[in-house]
Amino acid sequence: MKTIKYAFGLMIAAGLIFLNSCSEEDPVVQTGVRLTFITSASDAFKSANVNGIDTVVITEALIGVEKIKFKPMGHEDDDDMGKIVYNGPYAIDLLAGGSEPLLSLTEVEPGLYKEIEFETEDVLEDDKAVIIKGIITFSDQTETPFEFITDDDFDIEVENDYGFTISENVLNDVFIIFNLSGLFDGIDLSSAEEDENGVLLFTDDINSEITDQLEDKLEDISSCEEYDDDDDDDDDDDD
Repeated sequence: MKTIKYAFGLMIAAGLIFLNSCSEEDPVVQTGVRLTFITSASDAFKSANVNGIDTVVITEALIGVEKIKFKPMGHEDDDDMGKIVYNGPYAIDLLAGGSEPLLSLTEVEPGLYKEIEFETEDVLEDDKAVIIKGIITFSDQTETPFEFITDDDFDIEVENDYGFTISENVLNDVFIIFNLSGLFDGIDLSSAEEDENGVLLFTDDINSEITDQLEDKLEDISSCEEYDDDDDDDDDDDD
């Protein structure tokens, strides 16, 4: 009798295990996006398009971001309905190529996108939204440090004219490229004022008109593209 009860108990236990395993769904791989920020290859940039400037060296480049919006291809610029929004805050270090916290975004709908919009916010040190510092070497070889610092909230629309694809159930690498060599392109610095320490300040209070131009320039010098592993395959073939 004890043997029968024992065997019956094993059958019940086995049945429960089977039902539990059937009710558990297989893990689903989420569609994710990892953003990597890229600037020019060197810290020293030639600015041939700017009269009077020889080179620009960027020593610090930080952007505070409150929201990141992915806009699908085919939606109008003023159409917020099609945007996928992620709330920050994020502190983005353009020179280091990363952010705090890490921008590994999940649950992005697969599809073709044309734009990533960054809404700046004063989340950096001392309640700033943008901190970019460096040294300008003018054509007469004089060097002047500069600081572009603002707490303004504005949008940086990073676009790809051909669109970039977010594939399903994989981690998609998307590169956000800032061509900092063009930061001062087309901007006249001849009337810019220096502070008492000889620093060219571009803030909301000092040289404010140039500050507004630099805010717009961040959008002009940015672009985005998806990582293409075919490029690596081509490199391997060349070897």
